[in-house]
Amino acid sequence: MIEHTCELFLKRENNFSFVKPLTFKNIWTAWCSINKYTPKTNIYMDSTATMNAEKIRHTGSKYWWIIHPFSYARYVLNVNKFYFYFSSYNKTYILFLIKRIHRLMWDTLMMAIYFIAFFTIPFMICFVTMDYEIIGLDIVNIPIYAICWIDIFYEDIQRRIISCKHYFQHFEIKNFYFEFGTTLLLGLYFIFWCSCLCYLIPILLMYFFNIPPTECENCWMMKLEDSSFQFRFKNAAFIVLENILSSGYGLFVSETDGPIIFNSILMIIGRIIVCYMLIMFLRIKSELKFQELIDQVKAYARQKQLLPLMKNRLLTYYKHRFKNTYFQSKRILSDLTEPLRDEIAFQSCRRLIENVDIFKNLPKNILQSIVKHLKFELYLPNDVIIKAGTQGDCMYFLASGTIAVLTPTGKEVCHLNDGAHFGEIALLVVDQRRVASVVAVEVCEVYRLDRKDFRHCIEVNSELFAEIERIAAERIEKTVRVEEQHERFLMRPARLLSLFNESKKI
Repeated sequence: MIEHTCELFLKRENNFSFVKPLTFKNIWTAWCSINKYTPKTNIYMDSTATMNAEKIRHTGSKYWWIIHPFSYARYVLNVNKFYFYFSSYNKTYILFLIKRIHRLMWDTLMMAIYFIAFFTIPFMICFVTMDYEIIGLDIVNIPIYAICWIDIFYEDIQRRIISCKHYFQHFEIKNFYFEFGTTLLLGLYFIFWCSCLCYLIPILLMYFFNIPPTECENCWMMKLEDSSFQFRFKNAAFIVLENILSSGYGLFVSETDGPIIFNSILMIIGRIIVCYMLIMFLRIKSELKFQELIDQVKAYARQKQLLPLMKNRLLTYYKHRFKNTYFQSKRILSDLTEPLRDEIAFQSCRRLIENVDIFKNLPKNILQSIVKHLKFELYLPNDVIIKAGTQGDCMYFLASGTIAVLTPTGKEVCHLNDGAHFGEIALLVVDQRRVASVVAVEVCEVYRLDRKDFRHCIEVNSELFAEIERIAAERIEKTVRVEEQHERFLMRPARLLSLFNESKKI
């Protein structure tokens, strides 16, 4: 494989201004317009032509000043938010570790208490202040605490997790690991909150029924040998886990209505969590199959002792071919009726039909006949799609990507982008050799149409046949003209003298 080096000057398809001259608008558009080096651009824009079209649309609209989601500015902004998110979260967590809630409630200002109520974990905002055998209900602050309870979950936890999703997408972290981490984090939060409730319910019962802590026989925490806060909370967490997993009631069987209802709710929620996890794993089953396929490719590369470059090309091919999911398309289509298969093929090639000019005025029945016989192929950068001098029996339609057309001597003629077609000369003349080579500049998705299928779909005297003949004649003439100019350039006396001097040096 020889790496393709572009010899053509990059022509700007519009009047898009780069940083020069240094004006405010040029600098703004350079930073705030779509950029191909951001991770999201590589995910959502499958070719350079698609990215250029989006850049033209954005910079040419009257809302050019809006920051594009695939721009450098948006990427830097999200990275900074990511840093501030973790720094603020770590500070809050450290604050919880180094300060005890009981002393904090008596030694700090009420404003500091409310700040902690909004930004720390739920057990630091108990409804009840308990100091040894004295129990008091904080009636004034119950509404504030209740609002904090709801607000922390819906406004703080959910907001942070949703923001994390965008950060994970920016750094292209796999969706499976994100879902697993999110579920684990939410599970830990849920268990912690339920442990707080499990610790709180007996205290509320003692308060409402005016039962002293030493006389509460039905309170599980009074049956413990160790009365320290850490030991009680640890047992509350164990009770919650056993009820969620439906493996028991904890150290002590509940006898009152409040704990029984609470334990029943935990068991129901535990079954719902199990069902959710099963659904989540079934949903990513296709992604797991794709990962198994990738593991097989890696094992194959190791067994064949392939070079790292070849191994990476294989992995890149499968990544673009299956889009991180794996399914047996032939098996799926085999169970469908013929009209339904034709309609699916037509809908799958909708983007190709919209981009190819010669397809725009064709009747739907002819389009369906052509699309039915198209065969999908994927080419990686520097792959030779067509080699000059070889016999051709098919033409190609470029769905996405960029290709370079070269003369037999290697002179670059032009670039073709999304919606282009090439190799049509082989469909018109039998045993005709290719007059040019075609090399993929980036990952290209093409559809091949063989000569026999072309003859079956299109009549010789039709307008489409005449249009393809005209395009083929123009391209042959252009390729021959460029080839002749290149040969005359190579045969110039000055050129021959320089080649002779270089050979003498060698």
